[in-house]
Amino acid sequence: MVKPVSDKERRLERSDLRNSFERAMKPSSSWQVGVEIEKLGVFDPTGKALPYSGPISVDRVHQSLIDHFGWKPMHEKDHVLALYRECSSITLEPGAQHELSTCPYPNLHGCLQEFRRHLQELVPISSALGIRWLSLGMQPVSSLQEIEWIPKRRYQIMSERFKKTGALGPVMMKQTAGIQTSLDYSDERDACEKFRVGMALSPIVTAISANSPVAEGKPNGYLSFRAQAWLDTDPARCGLLREAFSNSFNLDDYIGYALKMPMIFIQRKGDWIPMDPIPFEQFLEKGYQGHTPVYADWELHLSTLFLEVRFHPYLELRSSDSPSPELLFSIPALWKGILYSASAMKQAWDLVKDGSWEERMAAYRAVPKEGLKTKFRGKPILQIAKDLLQIAKRGLEEQREEEAPFLEPLMELITQEERSPAERILEKWHGPWQQRIEPLLDDVDFFKLIRKSS
Repeated sequence: MVKPVSDKERRLERSDLRNSFERAMKPSSSWQVGVEIEKLGVFDPTGKALPYSGPISVDRVHQSLIDHFGWKPMHEKDHVLALYRECSSITLEPGAQHELSTCPYPNLHGCLQEFRRHLQELVPISSALGIRWLSLGMQPVSSLQEIEWIPKRRYQIMSERFKKTGALGPVMMKQTAGIQTSLDYSDERDACEKFRVGMALSPIVTAISANSPVAEGKPNGYLSFRAQAWLDTDPARCGLLREAFSNSFNLDDYIGYALKMPMIFIQRKGDWIPMDPIPFEQFLEKGYQGHTPVYADWELHLSTLFLEVRFHPYLELRSSDSPSPELLFSIPALWKGILYSASAMKQAWDLVKDGSWEERMAAYRAVPKEGLKTKFRGKPILQIAKDLLQIAKRGLEEQREEEAPFLEPLMELITQEERSPAERILEKWHGPWQQRIEPLLDDVDFFKLIRKSS
C-alpha cells in the first residue's frame, strides 16, 4: 500500500502560498490568545548561565519534567531539545533559554494559570539543583563565550548565516530573552490592520518593556540590549517592514516580502540542510540541488522572518524584553486590549499614524538606548505610552474578560513613576543594591509569581 503524502510533504505551488494565512482566519467569537515566555536559567547565587548539558543543566531539568510531570520528549539525534504536553510546548533558544509556549485560550487568565502550573513544576527540580529562573531581557552575568550552544542543527546553521549579516547575532541568539503574544484575525483586512498597528507601536512597546540593562555583571549602556542585538543581527529579515505602512498593504505584500527573503535551510527526513542564500521565489521555481519545494518549506521559511510583528501564521508580536515578574502579563494584556477592540485599535493607530518611514526608523533605532525618552515626531514616547495604556485598558474593559487588572502594574510604572523596568533596575543597582548581582536575581526571580499568588 502506498503511503499517502501528508499536506506538509506535498509539492508546493504558488497558489498555496496564501493557504497558511487563510486557514488561520476565524470569526471574532473564536479568537484566542497565546503567550510564549522565555526564561533565563542561572546558578544560584552567582547568576551564571545554566548550560544545556551536564549534571546540573537544562537537560537534567527536562529529564525531571519527563519523569515526574508527564511531559513528552522531542529528540534531535540523541538530544532532548523540546518537550510537549497536550497543546503546550517547552523549547530552547540557542543559549538554552527556556521557553514555554502556552496553549491558546479565550483569555489571559488561562495563559497565566498554565504558566503558574509550569513554575510550580519547576520549583522542586530547581530547588534540588540550585537553579533560578530569571524574568529579564538578557543574561546578566555570563559572557557570550561562557554560554554553551545547544546541539540543535537549526541554530548552528543560523549562527553561520548571521555572522555574515550583523555583529550581534550571537548575542541575540545566546544571551537574550523575550515574551511574544499570539493573536488571531478574522480576515485579510483585519490581519493587515493588526499587523500595521502592531508594527507602528513596536518601538513604544520596546521602550515600555525595556528590561536588559545589565550584562557581564555591570550596566551595558542600554535599557534594552536585547532590542539593540536585534538591530544588528540581520536587518533584512528583522525589525520593521516598510510596506506595512502603505494604505494598500495586504497579504500578497507580505508574501512578496517573504518570497524575496534569502532562505536559510530546509528539512528532509529530520535532517537540516543549509541553503545558499537564494530567495524563496527562486527555490519555488527551480528547486535546489535536487530538492523540490514542499509545503513545509514555506512554513519553515516563514518562521525565519524575525520582524517585530510576523505571521506564524497567527499574528505574533515580538517587541518586548522578558519583563520583570510582576509585569509579565501586562505585555500580552496591552496587545490584546488594543488589537482585539476595533475602537482601541483605531485610537492607538491615531497616536502614531502620521509618522514618516524615516521618523519611525529613527525612533526604532534610538529606543534601545533612550527608552521612553526617545522622541517620535517631536513628542517623547513616554507621553504616547501613557495614552496607549489608557486605550488598552478601555479595550480590555470592552472585552469583558476581567483582564484590565493585568495592566495595572505597568500603568503604575509608566504613568506614575514615568520609567521602564530597566530604569528601575539601574536606580536600585546604583543605590541599595550597591552594584551587587544577588539583589538583582531576587528582584527578577520568576518564582515570585507563585509566591505572591500563594
